[in-house]
Amino acid sequence: FPALKGNCQGGAVIKETKMQNSELLESFIQEAGEVMTGLEAGVARLQATPGQPFALEDMEQLSVLAHRMRGTAGLYGYPQLSTLSGLMERLLDARPNLEGEHRSRFLALLNTINSVLRGGLASLQRGGSDRDLGLIFTRQGGTALLQGLVTDAANASFNRIAIDGDTSTNDSFV
Repeated sequence: FPALKGNCQGGAVIKETKMQNSELLESFIQEAGEVMTGLEAGVARLQATPGQPFALEDMEQLSVLAHRMRGTAGLYGYPQLSTLSGLMERLLDARPNLEGEHRSRFLALLNTINSVLRGGLASLQRGGSDRDLGLIFTRQGGTALLQGLVTDAANASFNRIAIDGDTSTNDSFV
């Protein structure tokens, strides 16, 4: 997002310099990194107590951290990171009391969200954006079908677009 300074001189808003934007990104990455460390440690605590109900304190702490990541990412202009953090927050706020396979899947989902968030931060550090982040949910057995569809679409479209005589190597499908 185009960051603007809050100072007005003669009624004009002064745009921040590239260096200031870089400082904002560095500040966000540092704060988000600290939150991610807390999220990862919190999920690890939940995993360390198999067969027991999730500790309410751990769930609340994780929800607060996910909320913090959601708000901070949104404030800094990273909507995908904010949306994924919001998903995690809603899952944690539901305070599910899960057992067995359902508990394992819930923890796996939290770990997946953490991995995607961590990957998004790494992309930002490399100068990328968070626009290519996301999760796809399928019903049981849907993963194989989805993978087949993705493979077919990629095979039919990859390296098929030519612009000014050059074949694109960055094709995608929707």
